[in-house]
Amino acid sequence: MTYFLLRVFRKLSHIAYLIFSRASIYASRAEDKALRLMLGTDYSVKVRNDMTVEERLYTTLKTITPLNPSLPAVQRPAKVTLLLPSLVGRGFYGGVATALIFAAKLAERRGMPMRIVQTLEPGDGKGLMAFFKANGLKLTQDQVEVLDVSGRRFNYYGYLDLHPQDLLIASAWWDAHLISRMPLLQKYIYLIQDYEPIFYPNGDDMILAENTYHRNDFIPVCNTQLMYEFMSSKGYEYIKKNGLWFEPAVSRKATGTSQENKGKKRIFLYGRPGVARNLFHLSLQALNEAFGEDGLDPKKWELLMAGQDNIPDIKLTSGGVIENLGKMSMDEYTELLKTIDVAVSPMMAPHPNYPTLEFASMGAAVVTTKYETKQSLERYSKNIIMSDLNPQSLKAAIVEAANLSYEERMSRLKDNHIADNWDKQFEVVLAKLDETVPLEVAKPEGGAAKVTAGN
Repeated sequence: MTYFLLRVFRKLSHIAYLIFSRASIYASRAEDKALRLMLGTDYSVKVRNDMTVEERLYTTLKTITPLNPSLPAVQRPAKVTLLLPSLVGRGFYGGVATALIFAAKLAERRGMPMRIVQTLEPGDGKGLMAFFKANGLKLTQDQVEVLDVSGRRFNYYGYLDLHPQDLLIASAWWDAHLISRMPLLQKYIYLIQDYEPIFYPNGDDMILAENTYHRNDFIPVCNTQLMYEFMSSKGYEYIKKNGLWFEPAVSRKATGTSQENKGKKRIFLYGRPGVARNLFHLSLQALNEAFGEDGLDPKKWELLMAGQDNIPDIKLTSGGVIENLGKMSMDEYTELLKTIDVAVSPMMAPHPNYPTLEFASMGAAVVTTKYETKQSLERYSKNIIMSDLNPQSLKAAIVEAANLSYEERMSRLKDNHIADNWDKQFEVVLAKLDETVPLEVAKPEGGAAKVTAGN
């Protein structure tokens, strides 16, 4: 009898769960619909006769909601101030990691404290100091300030106190837009790591992003010579004339090289369907065909992907399964690098994405995609195979990479030109910045360091 009652109780609990779960879903949808109607971003019903232009603009285009300048505290020193979308606790990768290292290196060189301003999403910055230490930076906790202005709205202002000699850095177009509206006495640094207008369909965001390149109130610093060449080819004459560039120090060779897999070989897909330019679905089509009839034998290969959580494993028509490892920690990712024979890392952008360079630095054969001025990456590694932007070309490149022997890949590795030292890579840029925005740090007798600047 007790067992029967427990079964009844469990069944009733399950039914109640289903009812309340559905009610919760409908309530959430209703709340979202009501909010969108109130904000005027849902056009199905007109609920207001008018709204201010500020509300209309900054409710829809949240990224450009103004950041207002304010006076600094008395005797507050000038700071290297990096505007960044977020410091959420998911680790620091790619362009975010590069921006942090660049700004920190600049702060150390100038003897200035560093300030990080989160503009899109609040994060606790967990692991930030450990990240700095791992990259050879000596900034201490009390030299790094983290602010959050992501909560600003059309009727709730965000403020950033500005010292006349603060050195501001933007690494995203919307942050460049925010900085450009501030009353600065010297140019800010625009760290150009991608061509951001192509992130959007034709419309307001695309135009806003593109317009940030037409100004002349910034110092352009491009991540890779390829990026500089692309921007120059697009007719941005100011960037062409004044642009600086560096190559990323992302080689992982110091941790070891690719191991020889005696059993199944391993193929890896940089799988981020949430990032359109990574061409996730084009890659799936190409892999499905590569492992199709008369293609690569799925029984001889282990298929993996990583880069984004909550993606189910993908079963190919041939029966092979691409296992999703999700969002990995840096240590997990570094260990994975050593085990991969072929990496598929498409990027519909004018620069080589970091996984392409990281896998190639270890000796894996890497397949990535061409884009406008990016037609070859042999300047970095002969193990990088380029593909056109269609499934057939991508499939052929995957098969070509898969047919390279371990010995061939290791032989090509000897001719790699992928950097591993940020100090060397930033040296020329930082020296040029000393000329463009010179700073002199002097220590008055009996006082703290005084920072002065000139244009």
